[in-house]
Amino acid sequence: MQIDNDFLLSLNIFSAIYYLALIIYFLIKTSNVYGRISLLGLLIVNLYTLINNSLILSGNITNAPAVFWIGIVFISTFGIFVRWHIYTLLKLKIKFDWLYAISVAFILFGAYRWIEFSQLTTIEQNNYFADINAGNFPEDFIQINGLFLAIMGIYFVETGVQVFKKPKNQDKTYHNLFAKSVKYVRNFWITIIGIYVVVVIAYLFLPDKIVEYAFIPIGINITYFFLVLHLKFYNDTYGFEQEELIQKPVAEFSSSKLEAIKRAVVDEQLYLDANCSIELVAKTAETTKNEVSRAINVGLNISFNDYVNSLRTEHAKNLLANFNKSQDTIEGVGYSAGFNSKASFYRAFKKFTSQTPRQFIESVLK
Repeated sequence: MQIDNDFLLSLNIFSAIYYLALIIYFLIKTSNVYGRISLLGLLIVNLYTLINNSLILSGNITNAPAVFWIGIVFISTFGIFVRWHIYTLLKLKIKFDWLYAISVAFILFGAYRWIEFSQLTTIEQNNYFADINAGNFPEDFIQINGLFLAIMGIYFVETGVQVFKKPKNQDKTYHNLFAKSVKYVRNFWITIIGIYVVVVIAYLFLPDKIVEYAFIPIGINITYFFLVLHLKFYNDTYGFEQEELIQKPVAEFSSSKLEAIKRAVVDEQLYLDANCSIELVAKTAETTKNEVSRAINVGLNISFNDYVNSLRTEHAKNLLANFNKSQDTIEGVGYSAGFNSKASFYRAFKKFTSQTPRQFIESVLK
């Protein structure tokens, strides 16, 4: 199986640009997302890898060999960031142990290979990169790839045990926010392990060059696009302001605060504002963001976003019950109810009514 080198180069350059845009979006849209730093680390590692690939495929890597070897060292942190992200969201203690020691050993191995490479003549170095470009990977490069896959396998097994082990005192101590965090982490782990298995199988049956410069870029592009969207969707769940709440017993909340918050959201109709946020509600109710989060999550057994969207859904139902097809649009009803997009309206409406808006209208007309 052969793929044109120019195609692979274009694919990796496009992927690098795509990743840069994804990182910018991530920085802008997830400023208070819990677990943000570790996921950002994963995005940056992959961006560097794609830049490295582009330099190799273009032949320009011979002018910047340090970029290549720094990339070898940098990619070894991938497992560290995966574990850090999972441990952070599972509220597990992060400490240096045998698994991190393996990564340090891999980094030292890469550094040793770099030193050996630097002792080669210029012609030998150019030939080294020419072989990689052609897909005739040198023995030490194959060793590095093999060790990386083996180490990642160890990371996935260890983190998988943590991911699917029931968190201590989850039912008695933690609120449903933590349960959502666990659900996200499990989806994250399954996604990552899925890509890992596909890559390992591809290495067994396809040329290494195809896997290295086509399978992996495409796989990580798709994976992290959905991971970023998924984490952004649960922004309220993983907000930094909720870290304290996740660790507190569910009984700790003020009923008077809850009533003040409900008056602000319902009576003042803040939920109809597309920009309704914890900050806005806290200001209106003359309280703090933490108190708003705690009161709603503990007192109503629902997240802030779900609480606001449930009110919007009820408002939309009243509008749809008197829907005039010749004058109204379903999308317009969603905007009138406070939703900022058609997708968010449909998603919330389906969640709280088990029907789409159109199905609801049809049920009313029957």
